[in-house]
Amino acid sequence: MPRKGIIIGFGNMGRVHYDNCQKLKDVEITAVIDSSDVAVGFAKSVGLSAYKLLDECKEASAADFFVICVPTDEHYKYLEIIIKQYKKPIFVEKPAVRTIEEVRALESLARDYPFPIFVGEVEHYNPRMSEFLKLHEDPSYLKISRMVNLPYFLKGAQPWFLEQKRSGGPALDLMYHDLSCAISIFGTPVLGKVTATQTKYNCVDEVTAQFQFQHFNAEIKASWVSEDTDHPIVTIIEVGKRYGAQPLKIRIDDYLLKDKLLSDDAYYLELEAFIRAIETNKVEHPLGEYLAVVQIANHINDKIQKQQQFASSSNPISAFQIPVQTNRTAHLTLVKSGTPDEDTKMYVVPGRG
Repeated sequence: MPRKGIIIGFGNMGRVHYDNCQKLKDVEITAVIDSSDVAVGFAKSVGLSAYKLLDECKEASAADFFVICVPTDEHYKYLEIIIKQYKKPIFVEKPAVRTIEEVRALESLARDYPFPIFVGEVEHYNPRMSEFLKLHEDPSYLKISRMVNLPYFLKGAQPWFLEQKRSGGPALDLMYHDLSCAISIFGTPVLGKVTATQTKYNCVDEVTAQFQFQHFNAEIKASWVSEDTDHPIVTIIEVGKRYGAQPLKIRIDDYLLKDKLLSDDAYYLELEAFIRAIETNKVEHPLGEYLAVVQIANHINDKIQKQQQFASSSNPISAFQIPVQTNRTAHLTLVKSGTPDEDTKMYVVPGRG
């Protein structure tokens, strides 16, 4: 019999995951939860049961797994309900939670949870991104720029992710991708200088942060103000080589292309990994690894929020720079991967090198 799943949140990402679940063997989505009349209507039009509230869902008690795709600030609410009431495997879109307080609460809930909590970080399954970084585990430096052509996503109303309190801004919504990949390979970094700008939208729309990993420095940029109007999302990765060798650089701009081979479709590979996690009761990336990223992104946002001088929209080149104080060590191999350091309550992920 197929594994039956419930999708909570049937916007863009919910529909992406629904489409890929249809391609998976022995997987069936039986119902959708969404507060939007439009989303509920669309779900019903493709033959799904649809509800506005989870406690109204008749199929929930028989579900084998749940997929959470609501806005970030609603993640914890549904995680808590499923963990306490339904006790089933969970796929939750990145980031798992929004705030440091929710990090602590989820860590407590998940400590003895007998089922996998799989955080959807698609870049871990993007062959070009993950394999490129793994091939260069001893760089002299690392630079990543992730730029979004926001008008591509603006379909009338302003998207929820431009609301800092809901999404965590570019640091948690965009930089999260690249920081997550780097941490999973190189370990937890020390956070350095942060530069943020407000240029085009009524929010911080670009953040650049510097990090010190164990043996190299990194700079990661996340922006909703891409100058590339031909591609919705562009990521440029540059890896410095040692001993005078030329740096290596790649550009990834194929995230939303249609008709990919399944072996190249990161969203499909991600869900395939989730089904494996259900079968083995083991996730490929521990929850603590993702919680470390949430913590660092929140520290970036805390420093940005305290800074009163935002860049003027009439002078987009100007920015404010924030020295971030931290006593984190770059690489603590004595701490088990994905567990909090008792001294600082920070999640620490050792590198693989």
